[in-house]
Amino acid sequence: MVSANDFFIMYLALEMQSLALYLLASLKRYSNVSVEAGVKYFIYGSFASGILLYGVSLIYGYTGSTNYNNIYIYILLEFVSGKDLPLGLVFGFTLIIVGIFFKLVIAPFHFWIADVYEGSPTIITYFFSVIPKISIFLLISRSFFFILNPFYVIHAYSSYFLVLFICCSLLSILIGSVGALYQFKIKRMLAFSAVANLGFILLGLSNGSYWGLFASLYYFCIYILTLVQIFSILVAVRIKPEFVKIKNLVEFSTIVHVNPALSFVLVLGLLSLAGIPPLSGFYGKLSIFISLIDSSYYFLAVYAVLFSIVTCIYYIRLIRFMWFVDNDKAPIYNLVNLTDVQAMFISFISLFNIFLFLYQGPLLLFIYNLTYYILLW
Repeated sequence: MVSANDFFIMYLALEMQSLALYLLASLKRYSNVSVEAGVKYFIYGSFASGILLYGVSLIYGYTGSTNYNNIYIYILLEFVSGKDLPLGLVFGFTLIIVGIFFKLVIAPFHFWIADVYEGSPTIITYFFSVIPKISIFLLISRSFFFILNPFYVIHAYSSYFLVLFICCSLLSILIGSVGALYQFKIKRMLAFSAVANLGFILLGLSNGSYWGLFASLYYFCIYILTLVQIFSILVAVRIKPEFVKIKNLVEFSTIVHVNPALSFVLVLGLLSLAGIPPLSGFYGKLSIFISLIDSSYYFLAVYAVLFSIVTCIYYIRLIRFMWFVDNDKAPIYNLVNLTDVQAMFISFISLFNIFLFLYQGPLLLFIYNLTYYILLW
């Protein structure tokens, strides 16, 4: 999907991934909640796919091709000949971006994520929060810096696409931050948290610069690794004696008495998502702020800083439940299936989260090469 050089190949690859995700969401076929999550995901995902495919058909109708290079040449020739670009062509690109935003959970196309996260099995939610985002984020990065590149070369409609990206990123930060404040279930809270964090990441892309892409990729890598740390813990923790997984925030109030070390690691992950120094999440958000200031988007930088403070509230609320609320009615937990490999893996991610500020060279080099690869695809 990411390496495709044709819109139809990209669409088919995206649909192959989406169909697998629909099935995974309803993996517990005897659970009404899981089946409902799968059906909702299928309906909303099909709607997004229809929007994307309609955008591809508009581009094909105006250019006669779905190949990226041919479309690139068509736009440049239209500009050289002095013709105005058809509005339908621009609208087609807009529909493609909207379809990808739908898949990536960017507001206002985010409304399905909370129900799907809540209804899916926890291990599937773990998968949803990590793997599909990687491929779709790389796709949107490439679409912004390669597929839309002709519009920036000829300086036509460039401000339109920048405004589209900026508005969606600001709306994602607003809705994700405020929506998570009213959630009392862990997976729904993490769903709205994902909307807010992806808004921060998209904000880095919105300035259209090399450093913006670099900052977004840097933040995205740190965000994914932090999610791996948090969900690895949520999958391991179960409630006695039914051995069901944890759901509500208030049920965290006794976990510190069962395993203080694991509770402390979970706190580190939450504080990293909140952007508290010197954890890795702070440097991810700092890179976004610096890229915005470097591009003279001072209002966007101030907006991002203010809502970073808001995001701290719901993470600290969960920490409060874990460490400072004594609830006698809270269930007792049993850490099952926490093997040595899992414990070592969680420990490694936690050490990365804590000590990244001491030695960032390998990660920065990896992000630099990835950014260079995307720009020269």
